[in-house]
Amino acid sequence: MKHRHLSYCFIGAIILLMAFPFSSKAQVAIGEMCPNVKIKGIENYPGKEANMADLKGKAVILIFWSTRCSESYSSFKKFDSIQAKFKHSLQIILVSRESKQRIDKVLGEQLLQGVSIPYVTEDTVFNHLFPNFLVPHQIWMDSNGIVRAITGGGHLTTQNINLLINGNALENIPVKRDNLEYRNSGFDTPLAGIEFKENKKNLLFYSYFSQYRPEIGGGYRMPFPDSASGVIQVRVTNSSVKTLYEVAYSGDFKNGDPIVMSFFKDSTKLLPDFVEMKNIFCYELFASDTSYSGFLYKMRNDLDMHLDIESRLISFPMDCYVVKRIPQNPIQRTERLSKPEVVFEKNRIKMKNVSFHYVVLKQLEDLLKKTIVDESGYNGKLDFEIPVQYGNLGELNKFIRAFGFEVHPEKRLMQVVGLFDRP
Repeated sequence: MKHRHLSYCFIGAIILLMAFPFSSKAQVAIGEMCPNVKIKGIENYPGKEANMADLKGKAVILIFWSTRCSESYSSFKKFDSIQAKFKHSLQIILVSRESKQRIDKVLGEQLLQGVSIPYVTEDTVFNHLFPNFLVPHQIWMDSNGIVRAITGGGHLTTQNINLLINGNALENIPVKRDNLEYRNSGFDTPLAGIEFKENKKNLLFYSYFSQYRPEIGGGYRMPFPDSASGVIQVRVTNSSVKTLYEVAYSGDFKNGDPIVMSFFKDSTKLLPDFVEMKNIFCYELFASDTSYSGFLYKMRNDLDMHLDIESRLISFPMDCYVVKRIPQNPIQRTERLSKPEVVFEKNRIKMKNVSFHYVVLKQLEDLLKKTIVDESGYNGKLDFEIPVQYGNLGELNKFIRAFGFEVHPEKRLMQVVGLFDRP
């Protein structure tokens, strides 16, 4: 079977994954000389044995193949023709891990009987020197035994062979790289975990979702784009469903964190338990070819599918506190270059050079125990203080008016993220 977009086959790779273990210590790389190993059981060659040194003076191309890949054995006649054309300057050798008996059984005796070029079966020597996973796998050596290229199929052209024979560089032939870790681990290692950095630019979509993981911390990193690969990534670890959807809907709430409310028939559904660590999740998403809003849309759909719920934006009446500016009271600010600082004293929390939106409003929300609506119009940094406790709202406002703000209780129709049972 062939894949239109690959120059090598991977049919039957599952069976071959662990069948032929190898060591990486003796691997020969491009630019290195192939050692003078003895080739035993070589057919179509005088004496049934050969040393690599016997081939010195000729360019050598080793072609690894398998009965499980039609692409790798359907070109045998072509290889014969190439060998005949370059018989004085090139030696092609077919290499298979499989026994001749198995090859004859699977493909018929006529396959190898019709081959005139040398071939090796039950090979361990070349597979030790040039370990590979996918076939065809081709090793190009010059007349001095130096490896000049390692390729898949489709590159045995007259032009390329002449370059090899004449000692010229084979720069236009892509290097075939088989990940041997993947071969040895079978399917225990996720594809995204294999050479992730090298293949990130090829990533289209990948998500990970799990229960609580004790070996990592909790928290989240907001979606951020990788300019080199064009991939956007988000990660949320050991967090509640509420936090997951706060991140997923963050693009719809410009003046504060999303408000997430559950409307499940069972009020305990997906309720986090930070003692037994139930309904605590880890989530990660990578996606390319998308805008920031498109990425968050993918995240919402992905979460809805995994959790088997439905999320959507709704309007809902809520008691809240509205934060407003007092224009006549100046905003206090330390030197711009000073480091942000939050100090918890006995009676107050002192903040210097901190974000009003992300620090001050968060502290006020924790103090008031209700949703904060920011209508101050201020989104910079400042100095601020709030009491640890307060008797009534008047006392709180008296305290924070000195910093140019005040809060008012109101009932507002708020936009919230509603979580529902699937219909």
